[in-house]
Amino acid sequence: MCLDVCTYGWSFGDGSTGTGRIVSRVFSTPSSRTVTLTVTDGAGTSASTASTVVVADVATPTVTLAVVPSPPLASQVATFTATATAATGHGISSYFWTWGDGNSQTTFVPTATKYYSEVGTYVPSVRVTDDLGQTATASLAFTIVGSGVTASFTVSPTNPTALTTDVNFNGVASSGPAGATITSWAWDFGDGTNVVTLDQPTTSHTFAVAGIYIVRLTVTDSEERTGTVTVTVTVL
Repeated sequence: MCLDVCTYGWSFGDGSTGTGRIVSRVFSTPSSRTVTLTVTDGAGTSASTASTVVVADVATPTVTLAVVPSPPLASQVATFTATATAATGHGISSYFWTWGDGNSQTTFVPTATKYYSEVGTYVPSVRVTDDLGQTATASLAFTIVGSGVTASFTVSPTNPTALTTDVNFNGVASSGPAGATITSWAWDFGDGTNVVTLDQPTTSHTFAVAGIYIVRLTVTDSEERTGTVTVTVTVL
């Protein structure tokens, strides 16, 4: 054994070469390579040996997608989770989410949150990319229904007069889905005054000018879901 007294020449079967008793080589594509080693001693005598190296392709990642709750309601925050697996020795580097409503985002963690404000059918998806640039995609399809939050209110008196009458509004009949409670009532009186947001269901308002007003109530429940209703108020 000549060890470091000899010289070592390598041919890796892909047009590249190397020298040294111990070498490393990264093959960029899967294939079967014939690697040849030529050893030359101090007297200039050479000998060669060859071995076949099978370079396997790195498996592409796999991914599945889930959402909670399933399906989400309109205006309800939903959590999407991508369960992705990369080949042994590799990892997932990014997650690209498309929400089916024209919006998208990139994260570097396997979860993302989203809420849909409109009812309808959506097909959200996630594309994962591993550290080699390989990708995999998973998608869901679901129909968003109403938020389950019902806004409702009464008005008294029914024929108020401008400047002289305090109009009373009562939104206590508003309700959320089972297990949820209404936490805020936002009133838009339709006369250009500021929207009034309260943590209780009743309020009053005086209209400065006679006319017909569209009063809008938007309620929000304990899960941040919303519901809206409008009532026409005639002020004499």
